[in-house]
Amino acid sequence: MYSNISDKDLLDEYIKLDKEIKQDSWNTYVDYNYIDTQLIDELDEQLKFIDQHLNIAYRARINYEEAFSPVRIWDSIIYHYLLDKKIIIPANENQSKGTLEGAYVKDPIVGFHKYVASFDLSSLYPHLIMQYNISPETLTSTRVPVTIDGLLNKMELPVTEYAIAASGWCYKRDKRGFLPELMDLMYIDRSTIKKNMLKLEQEYEKDKSKTYLKKEILQLDNLQMALKIILNSAYGALAMRYFRYYDLRMAESITLSGQFAIRWIANKINKYLNTALKTENLDFIIASDTDSVYVSLERLIQSVPNSGNTDEEKVQYMDKFCEKILSPYIDKCYVELAEYTNAYAHKMQMKREVLADRGLWVAKKRYILRVHNSEGVQYEKPKLKIMGLEIIKSSTPTIVRDKLKASIDLIFDQTNVKLIQFIESYRKEFKTFAVEDIAIPSTVNGMVKFADEKNIYSKGCPIYVRAGLLYNNQVKVNKLDQKYPMIGAGEKIKYVFLKQPNTIHENVIGFPTELPEGFNLHKYIDFDTQFEKVFIKPLENILKPIGWNTRQLSTLDNFF
Repeated sequence: MYSNISDKDLLDEYIKLDKEIKQDSWNTYVDYNYIDTQLIDELDEQLKFIDQHLNIAYRARINYEEAFSPVRIWDSIIYHYLLDKKIIIPANENQSKGTLEGAYVKDPIVGFHKYVASFDLSSLYPHLIMQYNISPETLTSTRVPVTIDGLLNKMELPVTEYAIAASGWCYKRDKRGFLPELMDLMYIDRSTIKKNMLKLEQEYEKDKSKTYLKKEILQLDNLQMALKIILNSAYGALAMRYFRYYDLRMAESITLSGQFAIRWIANKINKYLNTALKTENLDFIIASDTDSVYVSLERLIQSVPNSGNTDEEKVQYMDKFCEKILSPYIDKCYVELAEYTNAYAHKMQMKREVLADRGLWVAKKRYILRVHNSEGVQYEKPKLKIMGLEIIKSSTPTIVRDKLKASIDLIFDQTNVKLIQFIESYRKEFKTFAVEDIAIPSTVNGMVKFADEKNIYSKGCPIYVRAGLLYNNQVKVNKLDQKYPMIGAGEKIKYVFLKQPNTIHENVIGFPTELPEGFNLHKYIDFDTQFEKVFIKPLENILKPIGWNTRQLSTLDNFF
């Protein structure tokens, strides 16, 4: 129950509160456990995390509690695989230490973009293991002096019988390693399952009355995701020094080859589109991140008269262009890369992922796409793909998240003036909501650390912890402890801002589920500040790159 809590004080506080509630209020204790069990059941009904975890454990042939460890997963998978082949596993004497360079993430071209296509390298790290035959028994002592920039410029590589990874480490090609072999077997299984899942998804999109398909889709998605997690965890295990096959040379070969592969294709796509559109040195790659690139096809759409009139028709044209022209070109470029590095096998498979009519990039790993088609599944209505923004974060109230999503279509299709009108209308509506609906959700870690008997909280106390401590104090002061539970360390709360002056002389108050009437604080709720924090601030983060405002600015033109 407490395995994820690292701070001993927090753990002690949890145990103490658990005992107190159990002894002093048995019915409350039972109610809390009943609610928690219900919530877990409802979450698992939607997410199927327990099934996914069981699938991983079953596939690796390990106990359920061991399935959290990539080291244990892969130690067992490799052991059983080699045992079937009657191969004895030697002790690993490699204890090399050092830093490991990670994946490549390009600085995005922030702002608006129209007609965006994304391409994704399928299971990049497992395929790199297959491509360069990366395995303990194929790793040689030979290292070629290379750099990523040098490889991108086609620096001359020595003629060798080995496969050359982007780290410079060389791998034998005369026999396939056991690690690439395992990757291949699992990837084939996953691809088959995912193909069947996407087929059912497309069938369901065409006929929503076939609700029975949803369960089948979820089950297949769970299976393919379990295999994806296992495949991707192999790299993590190689980089852990407690793993039997730990070796930084192999781990670095994977990450640097990944950097090379994604930058290679970004350069190739830019070269192709600049040539086709007769432009010079334009960057059509809006962003790239580890194993994916996001390509702007707006200039292409503008240059083709028969690309369509509506967004739907233009997306259909993009689909045909990607399928008939860009995807085959990408495949050709990756064949060239494999030949250049003398790879064991060409394994880079880059597939078109999403087609969007609008996109907005805020920063690295923070963007919004309005997606019409994903991996060949055409949506009846476009769906928003939102990454890294407050709109989808649990710290944003649900009721506000819905309005933030509604504002995206205005940003994509309307003017700043229309958006400002929408904001002002919602500002008025916001003040009619219940306190519990607009409060900010948070987890209160640090209740013990920042508690102060004399001053309620100590200096430097985070606002959400202060809100929780103030709630507990008010429960005691108003003698409401028989009616309302105290907030314990690590629990979920909500908090709202208060107007000052008020009866508790503070600007914030928290509560577990509802703000007690006995506090007499409802009339002090600061709706304006709350609106700024939960709606305006997240929206401003989105609008900043495009120069839009959340309020009408006063200008000399407006004055006259």
